[in-house]
Amino acid sequence: MNMNGLAETLRAHEAWRQRLIESIERYRAWLLVAGLGGDALLTELDRMRETVESDVLTVAFLAEFSRGKTELINALFFADTGLRLLPSSPGRTTMCPTEIFCDPSGESYIRLIGIETRLSDENLTALKRDPRCWQQIPLDAGSPLQMQEAFRALAATKRVPRQEAERLGLSTEDAFRACPGPADVVEIPCWRHALISFPHPLLQRGLVVVDTPGLNALGTEPELTLSLLPRAQAVVFVVAADSGVSKSDMDVWRCHVRGERQTRRKGLIVVLNKIDSVWDELNTETELEAMLQQQVESTARTLNVESRDVFPISAKQGLLAKIRGDGSLLRRSRLMSLERYLADDIVRIRQEILVENVVRVLVSELEQWRAIVDERAQNLDGQLAELRELGLRNDAFSRRLLEQAQAEQAAYATTVEALTKDVRTFSETAQSLQEVLAPGRIQGIVDRTRRSMSDSLTTFGMKTAMKQVLEELRSALGSAAEKGEGAGILAGAIFSQFVADPALGELKPAEFSMEAYQTELEEIFEQGEQFRASASSTSMYQTVVISRLYGTLIARAQVLFQLAYDESSAWAATVFVPLLECLRERRLSIEGRVDMYRKVHERAEALDTEIAALTTARDAARAQLDELAEIRRLTASVERSLSDGAVEAEFAADA
Repeated sequence: MNMNGLAETLRAHEAWRQRLIESIERYRAWLLVAGLGGDALLTELDRMRETVESDVLTVAFLAEFSRGKTELINALFFADTGLRLLPSSPGRTTMCPTEIFCDPSGESYIRLIGIETRLSDENLTALKRDPRCWQQIPLDAGSPLQMQEAFRALAATKRVPRQEAERLGLSTEDAFRACPGPADVVEIPCWRHALISFPHPLLQRGLVVVDTPGLNALGTEPELTLSLLPRAQAVVFVVAADSGVSKSDMDVWRCHVRGERQTRRKGLIVVLNKIDSVWDELNTETELEAMLQQQVESTARTLNVESRDVFPISAKQGLLAKIRGDGSLLRRSRLMSLERYLADDIVRIRQEILVENVVRVLVSELEQWRAIVDERAQNLDGQLAELRELGLRNDAFSRRLLEQAQAEQAAYATTVEALTKDVRTFSETAQSLQEVLAPGRIQGIVDRTRRSMSDSLTTFGMKTAMKQVLEELRSALGSAAEKGEGAGILAGAIFSQFVADPALGELKPAEFSMEAYQTELEEIFEQGEQFRASASSTSMYQTVVISRLYGTLIARAQVLFQLAYDESSAWAATVFVPLLECLRERRLSIEGRVDMYRKVHERAEALDTEIAALTTARDAARAQLDELAEIRRLTASVERSLSDGAVEAEFAADA
C-alpha cells in the first residue's frame, strides 16, 4: 500500500456509502410510484439515509504523556501538510482532549472551552451546543504554517493554587509538574476540550480523530471515557518501546482502554512507538527484528492481547519519511503496517455495522415487496386468462365468474374484520411498551434521583442515590424487554394466522428485540463503576467526580432509552405494513374482478376494453418488478462487495 493507502480506502468507502444511499433513494422513489408502504415506512427510510450520510470513522488515541501519540497522529493523517501540524515536541503537546474533523459547513476553526467549565453542572455534550462557552480561533486551511502556529494553543497551561486545582477536580499526587515558586502552586491545562475543523481530504471523507492526554484527563472526565471513546471504531493505545509498559500505562489500560473494550475486542490496537530508540548500527537487521519481536511479545503478554494486535513503529521517522518522500525510511519506520490495518480492518468494521443495520433490513423489505407485486402480476395474468376464455364461452360462464368474485369479496370482509381486532390488541400491547420507554417517564426517574444526590453532600450518599437510579433504569428496560417480546410473539401469531392463505405469500413480521439495549445499558453501568473505582485512587474531591460521573452515565442512558423508544415506535408503526399491503392488493384485485365481470356480463362489448386495461396494469406490475429487481441487485452488491473483500476494487473507480 502506498503512502495514500488510507485516503484511497476512505475514498472507496465513501463511494460504497453513496451506492447504499442510492439504493435507499431508489427504493423510496419506487414505493412512492407504486403507492406502497405509507408515511411510517418512508420516515424510516429517511432515518436510514441519515444514518448512512452521518457515518464517520472515529479513531481515538490514548496514551500517557511523552509516548509520541500526537506525533503518531501527525504521521498517519497529516504528513501531507509537509510539517508537524499538531504540537508534539517535548513539553509542547496537546494538554486537553481534542476532536479533529471536518465541519459540514466547511468552516475552519479551533474551538476551545476553558478548564473553569468543570465547575458547571452542564456536561460537555450540552456545552458543545452553546457557542457562548467556546473561544474560537480561525484557521487558514490554505496555510499549514498558520495552522501549526494556531495549534500551539492546545498546549497552553497556567499556574493556579493547588486549592483551585482541587476545586476543579484536577489535583492528584503526581498529576502536574511542580512550579517554581510557592509549594502550593501547580500547573494545569488552560483548556478542558478542543474542537478542530478544517477541510483535509481524510476528514472530508468522514475521518474523525480523537487525541486524548494521559491519565489525568481520562481520570477526571467521565464523559470522555464513557461517551466519546465508546463511539470510536478504533482505539489506539500507545506505549514507548524505550520504556516498555509502565505503571501509569497500565493504569490507563486497565481503567480506560481494556475495561471499555473488554466485551468488544474489535478495533483495539496497541502501538509500540519509538522503535528508532533501539536502532543500532552495530546490530544486523536480523538481530533488530528479533529484538522487536521480543518486545512485541512482552507487551502483548503484559496487556493480555494477541501479539498481532501490537504494532512496533517509529512515528517520528514515519512522519519524516512521508514529508521527504523517503520510501526506504518509511518501510523501516513500519508505519505502513498500522495504516494498512486502519485502512483494511477498521473501515471494514464500520461497513459491517452498516450492512447489519441498513443493508440487510433493505434486502428483507425488498424481498417482501417483490412477493407482493409478483402476486399482483400473477393475479392480473389470471384475470386476463379468464377474460380471454370468457370471450369464447357463454353468458352463464360470465355470471358464474361474477358470483365467485363476489363470494371472495365477502370472505375478504370477514378476514379484514378479524385482522382489525387482532391489530387493535397488538396496538394496546405496543402502547404499553412505549409507555415504559417514554422520555417523560425516564426523565422523571432521573430528576427524582438528581434531587436525592443534591440533598446529599457525602460521597456515600451520592453513590447510594446513583445506585438507585441505575436500578430503576435497569428495571424499566427489563420491563420493556418483556413487553417487547410479548408484542413480537403477538405479531408473529397474527402473521401466521393470515399467511396460512397461499394468496398472501410467505410473509413474516420484522423482528424486534431489546436485548442489544439491555447489553449496552449493562456496559454503561459497568464502565461507570470501573471509572468510579479508578477515580477513588486519586486525591480529587469525590463529590465532584461522582456528580460528573452521574451526569455522564445518565446522559448516555437517556440517549439509549430514546433510541429504544424511537425504534419500538417505528417497529410498531411499520410491522404490519407488508401484511396490510398484501391484503390491500387482494382487496383491489377482488374489487377489480367484481367490477370487471359485472361490466362484461352487462355489456359484451366491454370485454376488449377490460382486456386492454388489464394488459396495461399487468405490464406496469412487471415493470415495477424489474425496477425492484434492479434495486435489489444494487443493494445486494453493496453487501457482496464487503463479503468478497472487493470494496476498494469495485467502488474506487466511482469515487
